[in-house]
Amino acid sequence: MLNPQAQLFDCYADAYAQFRPSYPDAAIEMMLERWQLGPHALVCDLAAGTGTLGGMFAARGFQVVAVEPLAQMRNCLARIAHQRRWPIQVVGGLAEAIPLRDQSVHAMVCGQAFHWFQADAALSEMHRVLKPGGGMALLWNNQDWRHVAWLAELERLIEHYNPQYDRHYRSKDWQSVVNRSGLFAPVQTFEFVMDLFPTTEQVLGLVSTYSYVRSMPPERQRPLLDEIAAVCEREQQVGGVLLLRYRTQLYLTQRPRC
Repeated sequence: MLNPQAQLFDCYADAYAQFRPSYPDAAIEMMLERWQLGPHALVCDLAAGTGTLGGMFAARGFQVVAVEPLAQMRNCLARIAHQRRWPIQVVGGLAEAIPLRDQSVHAMVCGQAFHWFQADAALSEMHRVLKPGGGMALLWNNQDWRHVAWLAELERLIEHYNPQYDRHYRSKDWQSVVNRSGLFAPVQTFEFVMDLFPTTEQVLGLVSTYSYVRSMPPERQRPLLDEIAAVCEREQQVGGVLLLRYRTQLYLTQRPRC
């Protein structure tokens, strides 16, 4: 069953596609180097959203099947794939019941989504669908709240306006979660730093896609965004630009060959 909180994303697929960041090229290249995918390899992008991660494989010529439960996300992804001529097949489905055949894909990637899944059921399905020796990767783009002062202030504002905000999901030991399943080779972890320089409007668009913001009543969202805009403008007056730093976490493993 789809997490009810995750269903919030379906209401703003276009904004998600416009404002959510991509992933570092170095992370994609590491996967390709480790997995040695052939030219006809099939990559599954699980909980694909609008294709941010799967599109990076499609742009490199790989066939991609994008599994996404939310209809508006699928529609947006299909439109983007058509415009960019990406070799992506878009299908509906959940991570806990992947609508693909046993041992049918060479690699499985999941960006910014595994924390929404029922982990044990999803890992069992991911193992089932992967070919023996197939690669599996989980990725998260985490904003560097600890080392960039204005990002720390942004997080404090979100926490103030939505007391249900939980900053600790980012520090969950996903490596142990996968390893405990016993279905995959020992997980390796890597971190990549990605610096972006957005405008105030882009920051506000990004924040508006956060589930913790979208779940708030509109009368609380507006003052939050006004305060964030003020922080952005002040930061630009001091430093000239907004530095939006991400630390991308990559969890890399494979299905054993036997």
